[in-house]
Amino acid sequence: MFVFKFKSPKGSFRDPLTISQQKSLSIPSKTVIGGLLGSILGEDNIFRDDFFSFKYSIVLNSHIIKKSYMQNYIKYYTERVEEKVNGNIDYYKNFMRERKKKITSKPTSREILLKPSYIVFVDGFIYENKIIKMMKNHETHYSIYMGNSEYPANYELLNIESISKERSNIINSITTYNSFDFGKIKEDIRIDEVSIPRGYIEDKRIHKSFIDIYFSKEELILKNEVDILNVKIPHNSFNIELI
Repeated sequence: MFVFKFKSPKGSFRDPLTISQQKSLSIPSKTVIGGLLGSILGEDNIFRDDFFSFKYSIVLNSHIIKKSYMQNYIKYYTERVEEKVNGNIDYYKNFMRERKKKITSKPTSREILLKPSYIVFVDGFIYENKIIKMMKNHETHYSIYMGNSEYPANYELLNIESISKERSNIINSITTYNSFDFGKIKEDIRIDEVSIPRGYIEDKRIHKSFIDIYFSKEELILKNEVDILNVKIPHNSFNIELI
């Protein structure tokens, strides 16, 4: 297992169940974390079962703050950009001049996360030893982002002091359990639910399954004790469920 802090001034995780970026998921999905690990390693072929065979968990390191704003969506914004990439600059410049004459735009709403920060736990990753070494030295093959290429992100590998299997009714991480003891949870505590993808269909960028999870910035208290992992890092300790 390895643990790292993942943060950025802004972020946005597109909900794969929608066809737009009008709404952002509050937490990174397993596919986002897999993409992050692939970027650090420089691994291009991540759409395979063995790459996503790891389990993970997330603890919110900051409150979820979202902001929506209006943006002009330009039709055909990236049309024929390939012509420029292939070196046909004159054709591309002429296309841009013609496009400006007939360009259409429409306002659309976008939702972003402000100062997102997470503690990410990864267990059973196929390249675990290699990536731990790279993250210790902060070596990153490709740039990493908080979900969207507009929002560069940073990470910090955290030292694990101990890991122990325990039974507890207290959960600090995202969880699949939903039998909460609301009599022991503060009234002003917010509990969110979200459906997130678990991986990709082999060799295709298509999400193969989704899972419903629950999370909060504060600890969650269940009605009954469940199997958890207690992970101690410097100055903190978390009860987590690996998903």
